[in-house]
Amino acid sequence: MFTIYEDNDQVFDALKAGASGYILKNTNPQKIIEAIIELHEGGSPMSPKIARKVLSTFNTISNNSILSLLSKRE
Repeated sequence: MFTIYEDNDQVFDALKAGASGYILKNTNPQKIIEAIIELHEGGSPMSPKIARKVLSTFNTISNNSILSLLSKRE
């Protein structure tokens, strides 16, 4: 995905729909070329800002899942 949209809904909708990466249009041209090469080689390039959003969401989900396994006393 090569876009200007960086809100969570747009990012996760694109990834759920099968996007192999997510690069913002304000990315440096050299980084865009590197992302295309990475994608061609089987990678999943993401702008750093988007990667942080994805990791933050997974960390939140992971922490909530762990906490739901514990009783209030634990």
